[in-house]
Amino acid sequence: LDRRVHSRVVRMDIPLQDQLYFGSVSVTFSVTTGNAFSSPPSSWTDNVTENTKNEANARFQAAGWIGEGYENLVLPAIPATDPTLIEADVSASRLLPTLFQSPLMKSEEGKVIGLQSGRRSALIKVGETWYRLKGCGDLYGGFPIAAVEGHPGKENIRGCTFAHTSSRELQMNEIIQKVLDPFGVLSCNKSVGWWEYNTTDAFPKVKRTCMIAETYGNKRLGDNVITGLERLLPNISQFDETALCKAFPEGRLDEGEPFPTFIVTLTGDFGGEKDFREFPIKEFVGGRYPGIAEKWHTLWDEAAAIINRRKDDKSLLAKLYWRFGYEAGVIFNALHSAKDEISWGTYVDLLGTHCNAHVNNFSILPKE
Repeated sequence: LDRRVHSRVVRMDIPLQDQLYFGSVSVTFSVTTGNAFSSPPSSWTDNVTENTKNEANARFQAAGWIGEGYENLVLPAIPATDPTLIEADVSASRLLPTLFQSPLMKSEEGKVIGLQSGRRSALIKVGETWYRLKGCGDLYGGFPIAAVEGHPGKENIRGCTFAHTSSRELQMNEIIQKVLDPFGVLSCNKSVGWWEYNTTDAFPKVKRTCMIAETYGNKRLGDNVITGLERLLPNISQFDETALCKAFPEGRLDEGEPFPTFIVTLTGDFGGEKDFREFPIKEFVGGRYPGIAEKWHTLWDEAAAIINRRKDDKSLLAKLYWRFGYEAGVIFNALHSAKDEISWGTYVDLLGTHCNAHVNNFSILPKE
């Protein structure tokens, strides 16, 4: 992250529980010009015609089709037609929280405070509800023009979403939740609306937008949870690594070491099943992890005491990793068993290879 953002710590009165699940690096916003729109339930419908197919396919090339001066611009090219808004009503912005009825953009001079998420994303809490803003500026740099790697002379617009990407995300948030409902799974984002920014920047015919959604968590299963657990493992667990390897089914081993899970998943050859929730792993939390911020000391000590008081010799870590795999499998099954099978995989456009099928598309949620 930009040092101007990364050096900021939370100066809001945000409970530690929220900082744990949503983040602790603050960012500021200013009101800017543009329009706000709400996205009530069932606002979007598919619009599959030859014309919409041609429009979607055109984005796989540079955007000269927009007009003169756009020959070197590259836009994201989702391999799907654009959804259509069933009823466009500008006045529907009144359905948005008051704070969102005018567009906000990240700004060093801003008075509205939120939390940094990705480079182009941020979170703001209104009342008791957290909102995800996807496309509200490239850190504090607005919507800069950047070179496209691997395509000399080509450029793209950073820091925003676009009319065709924000509408797709708003529609898919709702579709995904309907698919997950029968499985008792909560989708992390609930569509609320979007902003269209006024701009006098380069490529003015391309609308810069920001998708707005209620959100229930921001810490990702891969970068935050699993990576964090791996760093903590030496501090909280003691087990015989040789015995652990031997506990795997023989068909899962290669020279005594288990094949990585992703390879086994790709080949479909699991070599038999093993429930490691019964494997004896002694877990004991000693001193605090080196460098942990003082504000987390009490929470760390409380959690460590709970673990250290356990009488059950069954592994919490094994149960936790089992739960990760189980929930990922439930969601995967839900997407692929939907009436219209949902692809949450990989596609390629001029901007690169976009892989959505990874663990960072799972967020860890606070216990309700």
